[in-house]
Formats: sequence, structure tokens, C-alpha cells
Amino acid sequence: FRFPVASETIVHDGTSYVSSDSLSSQKIGMFVGLGPVFRGRFGIVDIGMSLRASIGSYDYFSTGLILGIEAEPFINIAVTEHLYVSFGMKYDAHLMKFLDSTSSSIYEDGFIMMTVGGFAGVGIRFGGGND
Repeated sequence: FRFPVASETIVHDGTSYVSSDSLSSQKIGMFVGLGPVFRGRFGIVDIGMSLRASIGSYDYFSTGLILGIEAEPFINIAVTEHLYVSFGMKYDAHLMKFLDSTSSSIYEDGFIMMTVGGFAGVGIRFGGGND
């Protein structure tokens, strides 16, 4: 689930790019991703990369279905046997939007939406060991 806290729309009006606040028009997004996680352990440090194909919607599926890819490189640093801190980035590219049955087209021509962000967090490992 994605809960927008800030939103800005940038549109080219023919001569320049015009920016406007668009938070009031945003809805809760719902996406599901599936894919592998690659991880390497180097002492107390884990480095890795999650790669996922995603499917979802930014508007409760009222205008269609969005397909995309996500990449999330990360570093986990063990503080204790069961506690770690995590740092990373997220790249999210929504590449194709399939429209609902009321539209005259199957997909939205020229649709692309990209998001890049970072994160920091604390995690807890359960079970017997760090593997």
C-alpha cells in the first residue's frame, strides 16, 4: 500500500514545464511485487538486491492496471545476533498501464512513471542464526 504525503505534477505546456501541487487528487495505491532477492554476506554486513515485477493501481483499479519493475539495492549491518540496521534505495518504474473496458484503447499510449527513493530502518531476525 502507498499513502501519498506529497505530490507534484510537472507538465510541459508547449514552451516550458509547469509544476503544480497534486496531493489532493491522490488516492491510496495498491501494488503486489514478485521476484528474487540476491544477497551476499561479508562478516557482519549483508549486501543485496531485490528485483520484482509489480502489478497494481494508484486509484483502486478504477482506471486500469499498471505493470512495472522494481529494483531495491540494500545493505544490512548486524548490531547483535538478532538486530540489524538497514540502508538502501528503491527504484520503481511503472512501464505500462492497461485501461479498463470502458476505454477505446487497451493501454495508455506513452505512459511511464518512475520513482526513486531511499530508506533507513531497523530489523529483527528470528530463528537460529544469521543465515
